[in-house]
Amino acid sequence: ALNLTFWPPSTAGHYLTARVAVTNDDLDTANTAYQDAIAAAPDTASAAYLAERALPVAIGAGDMKAALRLSQTIANPKQ
Repeated sequence: ALNLTFWPPSTAGHYLTARVAVTNDDLDTANTAYQDAIAAAPDTASAAYLAERALPVAIGAGDMKAALRLSQTIANPKQ
């Protein structure tokens, strides 16, 4: 697993961690980083954008609970 830590934690830092992890075929780290990025997202539009990118990573990582939650977020974004 990659040890990519950004301080202070931020949406952008988590997003970049996820992108680097995907590039290195580390889907578990990417999945966690995308979930952290979504949690830190400043608004609904940002969270929806991240959810669309996180969904295939969650499926690839075998995290079906996250995949279901992400698909629901994509289908029904909060206003």
